[in-house]
Amino acid sequence: MPERGIPRNPFIQEVREKWRQTEGDQRRSDYSPGHDSVPDAAKKFHKEVIGHGGETAVIPYEGKSGKVIAFNYFDLSPYKAKRSFYLQRIFHTLFPHNFPRFYAAFGHDDRAEQMGMVPGTVRERVTAKASQYNYTNYTEDAKEVRKLTKFVLALVKRKSVEALKPVLAHIQPPEPTYPLELVRETIKGLQGVRYPEVILDKYISNSQIGDDGGEYYLDVIDEFGLLGEDGLRALVSFAEEHNYSEQDRNTIKNAVERVVALQKETPHQRT
Repeated sequence: MPERGIPRNPFIQEVREKWRQTEGDQRRSDYSPGHDSVPDAAKKFHKEVIGHGGETAVIPYEGKSGKVIAFNYFDLSPYKAKRSFYLQRIFHTLFPHNFPRFYAAFGHDDRAEQMGMVPGTVRERVTAKASQYNYTNYTEDAKEVRKLTKFVLALVKRKSVEALKPVLAHIQPPEPTYPLELVRETIKGLQGVRYPEVILDKYISNSQIGDDGGEYYLDVIDEFGLLGEDGLRALVSFAEEHNYSEQDRNTIKNAVERVVALQKETPHQRT
């Protein structure tokens, strides 16, 4: 396990450099130059990419089959890295079939950068059900999906509705045994919370049905949404009321205290 960050390699270096070269006013836009450079860099350096989004790319953790590395295109503050890590710990412990475990999270550190490290996270790898295509992997499956997409679009153009039905049935994702909607409903049912809601981006690539039937949220929980401190403390009570193990209850309680303490840091401390 890396101790100070994600080890930088030529592939990671190129993606991050592309982002730096074009960040400017695009940094907060829907378009991410880092995201756009991932496929070309993966092909150039013969790297497997499990997925990529607007802020991170996910690659295998070499020698660790059950783990993946998600490196950031840009420098993530230590504050945000810590907050994401402890929020993920809370939700993974409460909903282990919906939120993968984070083993480590790293923010920007000048000394670590000098040692060739970059910000990111080490995460549990979610294995998709065999029937589900991986829409972001650069493999033969992805090529087949692109072919299928062209075929579907051609049928739509010709308005061949009947011909579409078996195709759509084939590519329809399986129903999850542990849907994310149950997480949302659980949060809404918390007692004594003014705004019982956690924001989970519903973009299609942010979730995946695992081989255990869980609908996993693959993005990072880096915001409270409307949940707030009272909502986080209500999650501790929820774990107590629903007979979670003592170890799990302590894990949730300690992580909540860490997040609350981080939120009370001054803006200067958060950089």
